Amino acid sequence: MRRELPIKIKHKINNQLCNAGFLCVILAYDNMQTWFYEHYVQLYYSFNKKVLSSKHKEMFLDFYGGWTEPRELFDINSLNRKDVESYDEHSFESIIGTGQYIYCYVDEYYIQNSKHNSHDILVYGYDDERRVFQVVGFKDGFFQGYEVDYDIFLKAFRSGVKLSKLFDTYHGINYFLCIEPRFDESTQYEFNTRNFMERVKEYVCCINTGKLNACDDLNHKMYQKEDNVFGIEVYECLIKEIEGCRKKLSLLDYRAFHTLYEHNVLMKERIEYLRFDLGEQEFTESLNELVKLSNEIRMLVMKYNFSPEDEVLERIIESTKKMYRMEKETYNAFYDAMCVSSNV
Repeated sequence: MRRELPIKIKHKINNQLCNAGFLCVILAYDNMQTWFYEHYVQLYYSFNKKVLSSKHKEMFLDFYGGWTEPRELFDINSLNRKDVESYDEHSFESIIGTGQYIYCYVDEYYIQNSKHNSHDILVYGYDDERRVFQVVGFKDGFFQGYEVDYDIFLKAFRSGVKLSKLFDTYHGINYFLCIEPRFDESTQYEFNTRNFMERVKEYVCCINTGKLNACDDLNHKMYQKEDNVFGIEVYECLIKEIEGCRKKLSLLDYRAFHTLYEHNVLMKERIEYLRFDLGEQEFTESLNELVKLSNEIRMLVMKYNFSPEDEVLERIIESTKKMYRMEKETYNAFYDAMCVSSNV
């Protein structure tokens, strides 16, 4: 028997699987584009995010709400690690057979050429004749869909359980998610312009969205850390981080720069897609320039990490400062134009 749930591998926001996993399901339905464009506006920067399955911490730049806001569209059954330790292939088949996606953790060592490392993965299908699971995740450096042999997957799953026990401070809570959409092809989601404008305001005004939406939900706690920085001020944090490389002679975290690229691409796409009536204001040229510049910067970061040179690092610093200035000018002007257009 074979079962494969709807999925579409999207490369709009795929830097972190906590964002991309939900989006691969949501964007498998073209009618949910409006929900997507209403969200994913705010960015945040965390100085001390815990690295999964380790005692280390890292600086972290990401979209706000990617792990929490999509939950309004799903029924999610969250299982503790202790309740799934003995799961076998039939357990996974049974869950997928009921129309639920599985978000869980595996030891990547068994799936790809990697060190032992417990990492998240999304399971959306199976074929019991060929004995393979269909999954979405990062493999060989790329975000993609691929197949994993039953035996290899289960070995990776059980090893991931053991690894997580060493470092998991949440004691197995939210370790295994069964995710069922509350939408289908007939769902009509109406874009809420006021909600979108509030999100743009939070970005350009650097409002602490984590505190603004503070709650007891454990999933939201990572956005509520005391030293998190929100909005366009994430650039100041990133620039300090880059300048620190002059002294430490360390490599740069490419993911942060890729997130800025994704953010600018998405802003350009949504403005074009939604066709806002902004009077005589025209943002196409500025948005194209931001996308081009953010792409150039992430390419420079890859070049620098491959062969660290002072000249390349200085170009990254200056280009990032330029993009910071351009974003402030462009997105503040866009927000002002939206307010005038909407009579806010």
